[in-house]
Amino acid sequence: MNLTPTVFEALNFVTDITLRNYASDLVLICSNFSLSVKYSVTFLNCTSLVFDTSYKNTVVIESNGVADIIRLDLGEQDYKKKAVIHTDLFEVSILYRDFDIQQIQ
Repeated sequence: MNLTPTVFEALNFVTDITLRNYASDLVLICSNFSLSVKYSVTFLNCTSLVFDTSYKNTVVIESNGVADIIRLDLGEQDYKKKAVIHTDLFEVSILYRDFDIQQIQ
């Protein structure tokens, strides 16, 4: 999926994570506080979700619930290539059918 530079720049922080539809859909709320924008990033019909939270647990107390995105690879939909989101607090790998991104208020 091609994202415009403005949208991609807005995906600097993860402020919330929600699993829906019996963990078939993963929703990330991403923000850029300096641009005052938020996006809902949704991975739909996931067949694999792998969370790794084991490598910097001491940082969680200092983060105020906000994860700084270090690397974002959206992969390819239709289960062709997994997406990987690496933050300072966790990493998640996602194999998914479809992807949606919406600006939210």
